Amino acid sequence: MAFFFADGGFAIVGPYAAEVWPSHLRTSGMVSAYGFGGIGKIIGPLGLALIVGSNNYLKPDVPLPQIPTAFIYLGCWFLMAGAVYYFLGIETRGKSIEQIDKELADGLDLSTATAAATVRRA
Repeated sequence: MAFFFADGGFAIVGPYAAEVWPSHLRTSGMVSAYGFGGIGKIIGPLGLALIVGSNNYLKPDVPLPQIPTAFIYLGCWFLMAGAVYYFLGIETRGKSIEQIDKELADGLDLSTATAAATVRRA
């Protein structure tokens, strides 16, 4: 059940990440993001093994009493990722890729620009 919610989040993160890279860096940026994401495939099991006291770092066996601790550990990683997107993410709703590229090239803070546009419309 945990993977159902985790994989659902990636359906949003992938397209969003592709939108916020400038056009000339989009391919390199996405490849780098997925590559650095692979680091989590190393840190995750290693951290889990250390938390539950397993000496098998490649595939930690979690004893039944340690399962809640394991879910809390993994949930904290998802909460941290969500906080990063919430506080550092930029709003792209209703904007074309060209408009996002132009704003990134101009060095504008998209969240401030969106908030100002919303205030002007009201």
